[in-house]
Amino acid sequence: MPGMVLASVLWFLAFLASSSWAALTPTRTTPLKRAVPSTFVGSAGNQFSLLGKPFHFVGTNAYWLQMLNSTDDLLTTLKAIKATNASVVRVWAFNDVTEPPANNATFLQLFTNGIGVPNLGSNGFERLDAVLNASESLGLKVIFTTTNNWNPQDTNGTAGLPNVNATLAKRATNTTSNFTFPHGYLSNDYGGIDLYVRQIIGTQAKHDEFFTNLTVRNAFKNYLSVLVPRYANSTTLAAWEIANDPRCNSTLPSTGTCTTVTITSWLADIAQFIRSLDPNHLISAGTQGFFCLEHIADCPKLFPTPPPPKVSQAVNQRRGKQLTSRALLEIRKDIEKKRAAQDAKNVLQGRSIRGKWRAPTKTKRQTTPEVGPAFDGSFGIDSQDILNIPDIGFSTFQLFPDQNTYGPLNPNINATENTLDQGISWIQAQGAAANAAGKPSILTSFGLITNATSQFFVPFNSTQVVGSTSSLGSGAGTASSSGTGANFTGVSDGIQNSTYSTWVSTALQAGVDGILQYQWGQDGLQQSGGGGVVTSTEGDIGSTAPTGDQAGVSPQDGYAPAVG
Repeated sequence: MPGMVLASVLWFLAFLASSSWAALTPTRTTPLKRAVPSTFVGSAGNQFSLLGKPFHFVGTNAYWLQMLNSTDDLLTTLKAIKATNASVVRVWAFNDVTEPPANNATFLQLFTNGIGVPNLGSNGFERLDAVLNASESLGLKVIFTTTNNWNPQDTNGTAGLPNVNATLAKRATNTTSNFTFPHGYLSNDYGGIDLYVRQIIGTQAKHDEFFTNLTVRNAFKNYLSVLVPRYANSTTLAAWEIANDPRCNSTLPSTGTCTTVTITSWLADIAQFIRSLDPNHLISAGTQGFFCLEHIADCPKLFPTPPPPKVSQAVNQRRGKQLTSRALLEIRKDIEKKRAAQDAKNVLQGRSIRGKWRAPTKTKRQTTPEVGPAFDGSFGIDSQDILNIPDIGFSTFQLFPDQNTYGPLNPNINATENTLDQGISWIQAQGAAANAAGKPSILTSFGLITNATSQFFVPFNSTQVVGSTSSLGSGAGTASSSGTGANFTGVSDGIQNSTYSTWVSTALQAGVDGILQYQWGQDGLQQSGGGGVVTSTEGDIGSTAPTGDQAGVSPQDGYAPAVG
């Protein structure tokens, strides 16, 4: 069952992380950055703090929790998460629609004639209340994300399906049919940036006008002015995340004028606005963690790295150097050196190297690394500049090698090893950047598609299953584990587990304080409503929901574990 399978994975990751964190010697004793009550999650240097102690955590993502209209289902899910020793859950705190969904399904904001009106009722903000109340009863913390970069339209020009009683196509393996999902089933069907610009500016709207158009910005602030004060005093809320993976591009066209300055200045304004409404909680940007490294691209800084604070004899605060192209090259060279050493050890012990008898290939000497869009500012994200925004309390980054590339591929190793090494390099780069800023960091979501779930894989910038008529479209990278389209097969469960273990170990060594797997899968759900996000059978998105004693399962986009 999904909950049972993921429980074993998360339990192992939590055990690995907690054991390693317990073995770490504290490197700083600085006070909290701001005077907040000790019952709120705060920060001390580049560590999170709770109740005056360092707060390290492993957790998961369950964007769909607000869609569960049954308290029993909420508790079933959160108890299963708690049983893995996870302590933090990341949840969507937005759900923008253009017409009310059927079956009294949850929505949080209704747009009519370009104006968004928050829904404070029982199928609105009260569902977020229920998520926090249930989490509090179990001692879990919650991160609320307030909007999303991704809201693609399907081939009929609609995003999602408000009416779940309409005829829905069932998924099938190796087919070329289009699929339409119920509203809220996919993570990209909760409205967000593109819905705002489509509703306020019109059909010719560009994605990045969300960051520059004052009417759109004020509409978003209007939503925040209702959402943020409602939970400003909640000690169950761990932090605010401004947006999931904001960037200059999406499936909507962009103006071509969006730069790192565009998004950094927008984040600074929104973070300051949230801080004016809530003095208690930490705030993060929510980006994927892309960089704009100096000496590689033109990277004007709005918030240059400040000099390290003067440290008294009583305070031990370590602060790293800013990530540079030279530092990135050293990270990659170190990974290649370790892999070459392992290859040599395999030869001496009479084992083949990745199934082939060959000597390690020497790497061409480089003075500047090949970087690609993850490091040259192409996405409009400059994580180092964003981290220096005063009201941004910690770093966020994501890791999805099936959908993005995080540097050049090494032609001397296979796809699986490239996926592993790119993840290691990406995590180390993120840790270095956060240490340089003197702030904590969270790997807010990471995942690999497996053989068992590849038939359900829907990329974040798509509404269709890979292998049907869809591809990875604009805005994302290319799937790197096992190819794309009809040939996309994912990796084995064993490779997924070993890769996750290595990434978690790397994150701990790099000083990452929080690690959240994507995504949680839950079985045993009894709900008969909720807009169709709970289905009677995994992969069956027909209009039939579980009834009576029939158990249902949570959404499956390829990243939740398979049933069985």
